[in-house]
Amino acid sequence: MFEEELTELGKVGLDLSDCILSENDRTIGWLCSYVPEEIIHASGFYPMRIRGRGDPIGRADGLLHNNLCPFVRSVMDDAVEGSLEYLSGVVFANSCDAMRRLHDAWSVFLENDMIYSLDPPKGVNGPAIAYYTDQLRDFAKALNRDSPEEINNRSLEQSIEVFNDTRMLMEKVAVLASNNSLSGHTLFNIAQMATRCRREEFNQRLARFLDTYSDEEPVKRGVRILLAGCIIDRPDQVRLVEDVGAHVVANELCSGSRQFDKMVRDDIDPYEALAERYILKAPCARMTNLKDRIDYLVRLAEENNVDGVVYYIVKFCDHYMWDYPNVRVAFQEKGIPVLDVEGDYMKGSFGPLQTRIQAFVESLE
Repeated sequence: MFEEELTELGKVGLDLSDCILSENDRTIGWLCSYVPEEIIHASGFYPMRIRGRGDPIGRADGLLHNNLCPFVRSVMDDAVEGSLEYLSGVVFANSCDAMRRLHDAWSVFLENDMIYSLDPPKGVNGPAIAYYTDQLRDFAKALNRDSPEEINNRSLEQSIEVFNDTRMLMEKVAVLASNNSLSGHTLFNIAQMATRCRREEFNQRLARFLDTYSDEEPVKRGVRILLAGCIIDRPDQVRLVEDVGAHVVANELCSGSRQFDKMVRDDIDPYEALAERYILKAPCARMTNLKDRIDYLVRLAEENNVDGVVYYIVKFCDHYMWDYPNVRVAFQEKGIPVLDVEGDYMKGSFGPLQTRIQAFVESLE
């Protein structure tokens, strides 16, 4: 899977082949974009976003109920089958009920002493930021007991600078996609690689790519689409949208551009700055500020001059199912057509949706 993604990036001149995290690296996996990678990085570990392989669920269906999020069940299946054994530890977040159940099952059925759990609040006010600041301090103390290097304010500030650099670079990549200079598939591929590479090397390679990129990628100048919703973590699924005549000029997926929203401030206590950034960044459907989320989506659609929106929901994802009717009404009031599609995360599951997406795209032409 990674080989295909690296090949695709090689076609546009972005070589990441030797900075992908491997089993020889000290890696801690994380599952939710509300987990601050900077703290993991400051500890001397490498943070890496965990994604499932999307294979048919096997042993995990005996450990988790089969009406839970298929992404969560896929990750659990990979873990019990041994494909995640190289991880030094895992950070969970209390982001939804399915993630809580994954944490419970992992704690019981897998032998891994380095398991951490964060409880990001759903509110977006001062008390919520203060609460998460304390959470992050406790997380750093717990991680310090196992980490190769001590987390202190200096190391944390250095890590914040590294990850802010990534955010600035990804903003430039997003502009290329919006300007039809880069395909949405390539933008998403780069976003995926950012969370699976040694970050300093990734930043260097991406900065060099942006300095030398000559807009030579063959991009379909098709219907301009905003891809929104919850997790998609395989670039080939974004390609399927573009294969039917669309151009994904922006995406706000938690595994896409949304995870790079908002810089961390450098003029206050680093833990408070991290809590502020992760709480106030572009909101997920789990957060209580639904109006802010809707305003963000509409603004993103208007700034990128989209013709329509494809709203993707993973099966059994209650937060996004509840979120969608309000989002649909907001887009309709702005005269922006929207299509909701539901998938089960498994390999090949996006293919049957392609017919509906193609019909939607053709209706916008």
